[in-house]
Amino acid sequence: MSVLRKLRVRLVADWRTAWRWWSVQFGGLAALFLLLAELPENVLSIWGMLPAETRSLLPHWFDHAALVCGGVAFVLRFVKQGKDDGDE
Repeated sequence: MSVLRKLRVRLVADWRTAWRWWSVQFGGLAALFLLLAELPENVLSIWGMLPAETRSLLPHWFDHAALVCGGVAFVLRFVKQGKDDGDE
């Protein structure tokens, strides 16, 4: 029973401001890139409708953006982001 108590999920004190945290923002960006990668048929149909000039604006590394943003979000969670962040 004590193991279950230790595993109980607890929100951080300032959870209402989580949308401002860099880690949350990069995590959301990573989720967006993953969503685009997981729905290729929809993305490809929209992509096909775009003019060639617009398609050439995206960099060649765009497909790796989700991995990079996810890694950055992980690292940023350990960075002090405000005066009350982790001052316990």
